[in-house]
Amino acid sequence: MAQISLINEMVVKEEVVTKCVEHWAEVLGDKTFLYYGECDKKLTYQQFNQMTNSTAHSLNKRGIEKGDRISVFLKNPYVTTIVMFAIWKCGAVFSPINFNYRGRFRK
Repeated sequence: MAQISLINEMVVKEEVVTKCVEHWAEVLGDKTFLYYGECDKKLTYQQFNQMTNSTAHSLNKRGIEKGDRISVFLKNPYVTTIVMFAIWKCGAVFSPINFNYRGRFRK
């Protein structure tokens, strides 16, 4: 029930997901944000925020700017999630590549 009210509050305020992560990193710092069961990896809100900030900074240093489209070809959902948020923090567009696609463009 609390999750639904939180989501509704975010929609009304037109919250940006990256700003929400920063807010919740301050509020829920040591609580688990991301759990990847396949490798038994956990990241707290604070760790996730720091990791995505660091990755976003690295992307900016490499010339990634707001509005750029970044194609990503990653199979690991743990890494993909971190990269996706980092790209969003740069203001760029996350464009995942479907590695399962077998259509005419991959001949």
